[in-house]
Amino acid sequence: MAVGSVTSSINTTTGTTTTNTGTDTTKAAETKSTETKSNEAAAVYMKADSSPGAKSYKVDISTIDRLKKDSEDRISSFRNMVEKLISKQGLKFEDVLKNNDPNFKIEVDAETQKKAQEEVSEDGYWGVKQTSGRILDFAKALAGDNPELIKKMKAAVESGFSAAKKDWGKDEMPPITKQTYDAVMKGFDDWEKGVAGSTAAAATGASATTTSKA
Repeated sequence: MAVGSVTSSINTTTGTTTTNTGTDTTKAAETKSTETKSNEAAAVYMKADSSPGAKSYKVDISTIDRLKKDSEDRISSFRNMVEKLISKQGLKFEDVLKNNDPNFKIEVDAETQKKAQEEVSEDGYWGVKQTSGRILDFAKALAGDNPELIKKMKAAVESGFSAAKKDWGKDEMPPITKQTYDAVMKGFDDWEKGVAGSTAAAATGASATTTSKA
């Protein structure tokens, strides 16, 4: 599945742009002093809304950059593996991508096949568990516990999977992609419930404290 479609949708929703050198969150830290920037390099804060006294939520930039770099490294490694496989057969990566012959095939050796199977296995990097976990970690790093952003990111992820399905060009996505989607949606549901429960508990505690003081 094109995980890039999902993270791209999340970036668009939050107004966050990831680049090769880091993450630029709408110049949120431009007015901070050099010392403050050094001390808070791994975090930017955003408000849930623009009303006075609105609660602020932390954007975990260091986690975002780590996840992005890790994904880029893995994709590069996988591409290199495929390119080596193709070059052994006297072909070029670009030519294979452009080939529309339905009968065209690439011979896959046992070692490469084993490596690919390990990557998409239950505990593999591109398996359901790790892929869904990275998508949720990325969303949580951006949203903190902001209820509004959680809902928007959930919608963004749905949009990302829809874009991936369109790129796939078939009516049904591969089973591993459908399973990953289900795991991500369950993760969002659990996240939303947890945040709602914490918010309700905090409100109850605040109300009890006010009553006791009165």
